[in-house]
Amino acid sequence: MDYQKTMGHVTSLPSCVILATGRTGSDFLQSLLDSHPELLVFNGVFFFHDFWNKSKCRRSTNFNLSDFLDEFIGDHIEKFISTYDTIEKKGCLGINKDQSIRIDLDTFKSHAIYLLDGFENSSRNILIAIYASYALSLNRDVMQTRVLIHHLHHHFRLPDYLLDFPDSKVISTTRDPRANFVSSVRHWSAYSKGTFRGGLINHSLRKIQRDELAEELCLKGNHRAIKLEDLGDTGTLELLAQWLGIRYSDSMKISSFGGLLWHGDALSTGVKTGTGFSKQMAHNQWSQILSRKDQYLFNILLNRRLESYGYSHRKITITSLLITPLLILLPLTFEKELFSRFYIKAHINEHRLLAHNFISYIRRIGHFAALYKELFSTKSWPVKLISAVPADSPKNRGPSN
Repeated sequence: MDYQKTMGHVTSLPSCVILATGRTGSDFLQSLLDSHPELLVFNGVFFFHDFWNKSKCRRSTNFNLSDFLDEFIGDHIEKFISTYDTIEKKGCLGINKDQSIRIDLDTFKSHAIYLLDGFENSSRNILIAIYASYALSLNRDVMQTRVLIHHLHHHFRLPDYLLDFPDSKVISTTRDPRANFVSSVRHWSAYSKGTFRGGLINHSLRKIQRDELAEELCLKGNHRAIKLEDLGDTGTLELLAQWLGIRYSDSMKISSFGGLLWHGDALSTGVKTGTGFSKQMAHNQWSQILSRKDQYLFNILLNRRLESYGYSHRKITITSLLITPLLILLPLTFEKELFSRFYIKAHINEHRLLAHNFISYIRRIGHFAALYKELFSTKSWPVKLISAVPADSPKNRGPSN
């Protein structure tokens, strides 16, 4: 193998970052891109620049690449031996859920060292070499690749990445915000198996707006959003391929990691059917869980988002603008649980927890007040959407989600 030629090729590839805005299918989107022959990918989310900044080997006055790679592998062992990735349930990949990814660590490390021979040991070059080494360890043809796909997940990590890849495209996964909110609160609360806290409600609400924050960070117009509900639509996947600068492939209908069928993460409660998108992934009966008052508030406060992304909504009226400030003060469905007699009785001696829940409630009111103020802004919706699904499609209508 001509490692210098291979490294020259991969360092010239354009980049695209995947970001999440809550429980919006960012892992699923990456899984659809996993087996595309023109994409250079890695095994799921990882925060390379966080690792780079804290690495003991990198901060040493005598940097040793071999030691750095050992440190990286140890810190990310679940990416190479996927049975350790319990959150993403990558120990049960494949059609029969009895397979996993197992990268030969010596082979991976050898590829990386040979690729970086003659190249500066910069964060950018090492990150690219890690991607190429992972692909080579899976016996993939790296010279066919045309775009590097990096799943960064969090918008606040974007600035460090853009320092190395300033021209990178960025795509945020989104979802009906009502379904997103319900999924975030219910699934994270169930998975953590800890005490339900008010901070989770606020965190789940604020994550919904991360696509807007990502748009502010992308100064070159390279940011797009894509809806979880559209990831089963061939036309939308074709538009995504066109935007990325690759050819559409039927592999984009198959959910996999390391080329092995993926069945969903540990937070998902629904049963995923088939090899790709299924309606159960996007629908969680939010209209039956949220009260009519909650749904009314979401419709008003997130009206521009709902309209711009083609989700079911009702137009804002003068009456709704007048009563919304009063409704903001009332507890949401999930907040009522925190203030219920049973919850308070069960945690009567946990004063800090009860204070935390009350403070979170006050902060949520402040957050909703800020959203209400934005209703009077004349600015147009900032985020462009990749979608081939008409706004009046049944996929976007009705409260059956």
